[in-house]
Amino acid sequence: MLDSSIVLGIVALLCGLAGITENGPGGDDSSAVTFVWSGVLLAVLSGLLRNRVFRPAHTLVRHAMVGMGVLWVVFVVIGTVMYSLTDSVADLDDAVLEATAGFTTTAVTILDLEEVSRSVLLWRAATSWIGGLAVIMMSVVVLPGVLRNLDLLSYTSSRRGQDLVPRSGIGLRRVLIIYTAFTLIGVLAYSLVGLEPTESVVIGLGTISTGGFSPHPDSMAGYGTGVHAVATVLMLLSGSSV
Repeated sequence: MLDSSIVLGIVALLCGLAGITENGPGGDDSSAVTFVWSGVLLAVLSGLLRNRVFRPAHTLVRHAMVGMGVLWVVFVVIGTVMYSLTDSVADLDDAVLEATAGFTTTAVTILDLEEVSRSVLLWRAATSWIGGLAVIMMSVVVLPGVLRNLDLLSYTSSRRGQDLVPRSGIGLRRVLIIYTAFTLIGVLAYSLVGLEPTESVVIGLGTISTGGFSPHPDSMAGYGTGVHAVATVLMLLSGSSV
């Protein structure tokens, strides 16, 4: 959980730096600065707490299930705080809705896409990407690993499962590498069909996570045939089981 908070802190920092780069040293985008210091604070505090947490030798099924639920609550809380601090949404309940939609890889949004900053757009897309990765990690690596240790899940002993996830640590790394590689390919593909860098990253993150978030007010209807073709192929690949 604290590892995830560190990742969110780093992501927030990167989103803030991207916003500062867009506006230049004299820019007046306060949300970018907010993302920077919030990201640094979150990552540092989570890192300090991580060294004080006791890690059990064996994880019980009930602990894994509770941990998954708590992790999603922490995700939504952090996302809500970020939206509230940057004033990108009007009310607290709107911030909760936007954060929940992001981390559950839902395309619903109440952001004013023509007004929000680059930092907020990247953060919204990143929440979908992180939420999609978390679901894969939990369903492919964490929970099967716990059940396998208890001999409650026979199919995880299949050859294909062992090839991908022989151990939890190796499985986490492999899933992260595959997921990241698909994301980079997607961002590059969108760039090749003419999208600007920010749009390529935002739509790429939303496509690979199957969240479907777009920075255009008309969503994918605002883009041409090339973008639609790339999105179709990537969504089919991202939603498939190989």
